[in-house]
Amino acid sequence: MQEIWLQELGWDENIPNELFQRWLNFLQSYSVLEQIRIPRWLSFRPDFKVEHHGFCDASQKAYGAAIYVRVEVGSTIMVQLLTAITRVAPVKTVSLPRLELCGALLLSEMAAAIIPQMPTTTSELCCWTDSTIVLAWLSKPACQWTTFVANRVTKIAQATKTENWSHVQSEHNPADLASRGVSLQDLADSQLWWHGPTWLQNPRNQWPTRVNAPVTELEKRALKVHLAKAPSEELLARFSKLEKALRALAYVYRFIQRCRKQTSPSDVHLLATEIAAAERFLISNTQRREFPVEYHCLSEKRPVPSSSAILSMNPFLDPQGLIRACGRVAASESLQYNERHPVILPYNCLLSRLLANFTHRITLHGGNQLMVRLIRSKYWIPRIKNLMKQW
Repeated sequence: MQEIWLQELGWDENIPNELFQRWLNFLQSYSVLEQIRIPRWLSFRPDFKVEHHGFCDASQKAYGAAIYVRVEVGSTIMVQLLTAITRVAPVKTVSLPRLELCGALLLSEMAAAIIPQMPTTTSELCCWTDSTIVLAWLSKPACQWTTFVANRVTKIAQATKTENWSHVQSEHNPADLASRGVSLQDLADSQLWWHGPTWLQNPRNQWPTRVNAPVTELEKRALKVHLAKAPSEELLARFSKLEKALRALAYVYRFIQRCRKQTSPSDVHLLATEIAAAERFLISNTQRREFPVEYHCLSEKRPVPSSSAILSMNPFLDPQGLIRACGRVAASESLQYNERHPVILPYNCLLSRLLANFTHRITLHGGNQLMVRLIRSKYWIPRIKNLMKQW
């Protein structure tokens, strides 16, 4: 009927031969229904031990669920079909795992509506599915999954206990007949459909062993997080002067310290130590970005590659994580540490340009030799003279 509706056939139009033949075969086997007898009494008495077992399954065409009553009287065990429902799959294409989840939701809704109306209120409900993905979804909180899965997992958890769900082989799942379809004659003769799997009539220790819920990434909700990363050159691109960039970054660090409830200066004005910390951060960030291979090798105490542009400077990593040069003046005792081991900066970066501009201004537009001497008292920038000529 769904296929006929999808083809938008009118009442006076002829049905395609294939659909007509399938419909004719169904009508011809309709007489088999007269052979089916469904007992009204489920072998239940108040002093008997009663359990309910639900099975669910799905295919690309339909999904269904069935609930069985298991009555245990001494060594005698009787299992009868209590109720079953089958629904055709939506017209819009849905993945098979999602249809399996719809079958599980159908089973939980059936159990919530029928079992409370049964004469006994102490019966145990066991739910079975042959979908390991559904078991994986039910084993985790609903908030971890996408909206479609999360909504149905929440409803299933409200109607049933998730720890009562177990895995069953497809050949032992009676709901497989409801989801995939079966001829009327086979349905009438099926012991699996009317009485459930054979092991259900055995003691509990002969049932399928419970398996741990697998791990799946299917339908996992994508988490949105705030990623804090070291600022790139875009931060320096917002400033035309080096001192403004240092002060802005120093205030940001002070704000972070207060948010983390760490001790921070109470004075409104910035301290020299805060400015120095901001400067070290900008230098370290620039070196990590411009010399990633060299920084990685030095941090692991390995020599830099022979193809490195700063190999001739004998670079090393100081205790503060800055790459410094070790040249011929390293043995001089009359020079300061920064002069003997200047910080290495690349030629073509914003930090070097802002540093050159800053030196040009504090020297009152001094000559190139003066600016080069001041910069080299702390930094080593290749082709520094060419950089100074721009100012």
